Amino acid sequence: MTLKPSAITGIGLVQFFLAATFVVWLLFFPATGDRFAWPVVPSLTATFIGAAFIARTYLGFQLWRQKYWHNLRWQVWGNYGFLAAIFLATLWHADKMNWKTSFWMAHIWTIAYIVEPVMLPLLEPRGPGRNQPLPPELRAGPILATTRWLMAAILLIGVTIGGLLIINPAFTNTRWPWPLATVSFGACMTLP
Repeated sequence: MTLKPSAITGIGLVQFFLAATFVVWLLFFPATGDRFAWPVVPSLTATFIGAAFIARTYLGFQLWRQKYWHNLRWQVWGNYGFLAAIFLATLWHADKMNWKTSFWMAHIWTIAYIVEPVMLPLLEPRGPGRNQPLPPELRAGPILATTRWLMAAILLIGVTIGGLLIINPAFTNTRWPWPLATVSFGACMTLP
């Protein structure tokens, strides 16, 4: 079994506490979303983004607390997908950040979501032992068919909504339960 590199522990710790802060801030104090790294308004948008960071908090906790790489393999590609999207969105919308009103938060967000996507792939274990099958005593068994279908449905819905938010936010604005003024895939986009 391959041990998790110790540097990933630090990334997981930072990711966990930042994401947990975003969850508490945006879920319980959505009216203050305009003081986030970028202006997250209206309040329902702040709540939506705060709820999305619950999963990010869990992934950060796993990166921080797991000792063996085989316990983290399940999240690698999902983590990279999230980080690639947030990296591009951060760079794309850097001019929309709250550089003057939330100086520290804008800098923390920008540094965290530029450093983590660049560093994490460099720290991932490499070599022959990285993806070896687990010994039988560590295997948890097959995934239930209903769980596979549920995960497939969640993936399809998420990709569809995410794609529409990025590619055609004007159309998405006609179907979203509240007006989309400044939300697009974790960063802000002003709609015409």
